[in-house]
Amino acid sequence: MAAGARAVFLANVDDDARRCRMRPGDLDRIDPAVDERLAACHDAADERVDGVRDEADLAPLRIPPAAVGGQASGRVEVAAAQRPYARLFVRRDGALRVLRGPLTARELRAGVALALEGRDIVRDPRRWDGEVTVTLTVTDRGRSTSDRVRLKVAPVLFQHDLQRAERIFAARPGPGRGVPPGPWSVGDAYRPREWRPFASSLVRAAGAAGLSRRDVTFTAGTEQWWRDIWRQDMVEPGVASVPAPGGRVHGMRVLLRAPVLWAPPEGGKATLSRSARLLFRDFRGPDVGVVQQFTPGREPGGVDLQNFTGNFESVPPYEGHRTGGWCTARLRTGRPIRRSCG
Repeated sequence: MAAGARAVFLANVDDDARRCRMRPGDLDRIDPAVDERLAACHDAADERVDGVRDEADLAPLRIPPAAVGGQASGRVEVAAAQRPYARLFVRRDGALRVLRGPLTARELRAGVALALEGRDIVRDPRRWDGEVTVTLTVTDRGRSTSDRVRLKVAPVLFQHDLQRAERIFAARPGPGRGVPPGPWSVGDAYRPREWRPFASSLVRAAGAAGLSRRDVTFTAGTEQWWRDIWRQDMVEPGVASVPAPGGRVHGMRVLLRAPVLWAPPEGGKATLSRSARLLFRDFRGPDVGVVQQFTPGREPGGVDLQNFTGNFESVPPYEGHRTGGWCTARLRTGRPIRRSCG
């Protein structure tokens, strides 16, 4: 069994067919269940392959033709502890389908095309370190032989400030009051007078950097929360990539939602910052996934400032690993962290 050029595979957390939809009121609803539902929708959340673009996010595996007897059978399995993190497909009748049950003697004689789908990124290496072992067992004439291949999920690397800008995103005012009711309200009289000068100057700066007007996007906030304009505090952009045929690189943008919990002035359970739900509305789609990770049951005292992603930066790649290699996308927060490379 061969994994081809891909010893790594992608976590298929984008939405290539744009099937994930928001319900009316989702942006402002005070309910942690909304955040859980929005994050749970992505390509790896079901057992379908949504077209050619989705198939490109899977890692191809190949079983070469074998001279087996007419009663032979084969089984391809992911290790039990790793099954929540990966899914196997087999090509039958020209389409990729979830692999269930054995491979037939006819399939083994013809050779079998498989595909491995990553179902998640590495969130806690103590639970899962990103490795998946795929084992093929063929039983023929009373004897069984096995082969296995090990793959690793592609890491999510944070972008850094030495990378050239390709797209620019910024906030613009939305409808409504712009603030929730309660003690945080600044009243109805305030309007953002500075937005137009800011927006026009940003477009000019982008043009001076070689970007077109189409490369600059202003996204409107939610009805109650559009004055929460600090887009950098909502998300930390990252990328995961794998080798592709022809020496190319196939990549996926992975947006890590800020794990900021708010104690709502309206009362009720603490939720993630509602303004960051805009990521699901405005950005999730083909080759762009949104991932959220936070500690449930943690009740903030007011505003959860420590987890704003505007406080995160990543160091550009540099030499210095103890093995002589490179350190990549080392994460730093607003206070010093004593951690050496590797």
